[in-house]
Amino acid sequence: MSDRAKQVLEQLSETDFQFLSLDTEVDAGQEPAPLWLCEVMPMLDPVDEARSYVRIEQSDARTPIYQITPSMKLCFDEACVGSHHAFRLTKNFATIICDDAFKTAVKEAKLTGLRYQDVTMS
Repeated sequence: MSDRAKQVLEQLSETDFQFLSLDTEVDAGQEPAPLWLCEVMPMLDPVDEARSYVRIEQSDARTPIYQITPSMKLCFDEACVGSHHAFRLTKNFATIICDDAFKTAVKEAKLTGLRYQDVTMS
C-alpha cells in the first residue's frame, strides 16, 4: 500500500495493523515511492454462531472453519471485538472484518482497491 494509505490506517488504530517496508526498483533517474505490506493483526473469534447464518466445515486438522458465502450473515459479540476497527476471523483467517469507522476513513481519504461485503445481520 502507499505511504498515504499507511498513514490513514495508523491514525485509525495503533494496534490493528502492522506494516513492513518494501524494497522497490524503478527506472534510472526516478525516485521510488515508499510502499508497504499491511497485515491485519488481531485474530478474534467474536461470531455468535447461534444467532448467525454461517456454514461451518471441518478442516483437515478437524478444526471448524467458516465457509464464506454470499448468503453468510454474522452477529458479533461486541465485547470480544472491543475497540478493534479491523480483525481476522480465527475460523477463517483469510477473511478480514472491518467496521464503519474503517470504511469511512478509507472513503474520506479516497483510497481505492478495497471491496466490501456486508455480512452483518439486518
